[in-house]
Amino acid sequence: MSYEKSDEELIASVASNVKAHFEKTKKEIEAKWNPEKPYLFLPKGELRKRVEEHNQKMHEARKPPPKSDYEHQLLKAVKLNLSRRKQERVFHSLGTHQDLCPR
Repeated sequence: MSYEKSDEELIASVASNVKAHFEKTKKEIEAKWNPEKPYLFLPKGELRKRVEEHNQKMHEARKPPPKSDYEHQLLKAVKLNLSRRKQERVFHSLGTHQDLCPR
């Protein structure tokens, strides 16, 4: 117990406790400022291969899923309808009157 120690013993005990505490803190700070390298250095060829694989996966993920038969038929019908509308357009020649407000 600290109250049972003499002044010299108490000072030595406190000094050793403080030193132990700050040694631990010093090690934590050194570890923070000088971290061990957790990453691996890869050869240039292997790194390029991994990057290409990653880019390929990302490209595949961005592709839309294939259309179902129903969606395909709907798109076909819409395109056909648009092409018919284009064929039915009437272009008025100059000098003819065109009603802008149908009655």
